[in-house]
Amino acid sequence: MWRGYPYYKWVRSTTGGFNTHSLRHRAGSNAYKATHDIRAVQELLGHKSISTTQIYTTVEPDSLIALVQANQLEIATKCA
Repeated sequence: MWRGYPYYKWVRSTTGGFNTHSLRHRAGSNAYKATHDIRAVQELLGHKSISTTQIYTTVEPDSLIALVQANQLEIATKCA
């Protein structure tokens, strides 16, 4: 069996069911949400490729809604 299994089991039991991989995703997403600096998150996670960092970060639905609403205002202004 994998040598790190006891550690993995301990992480899951102390983090409410998260594993080390999901914690890494959460850390990347939280860092991006706080800074909006994908390059800083890339350095934090130690990725060589920015596309890998993009996989580790999530876009919150509220951010997408705000983007769409901002774009609608811009379109409405240009059409008026």
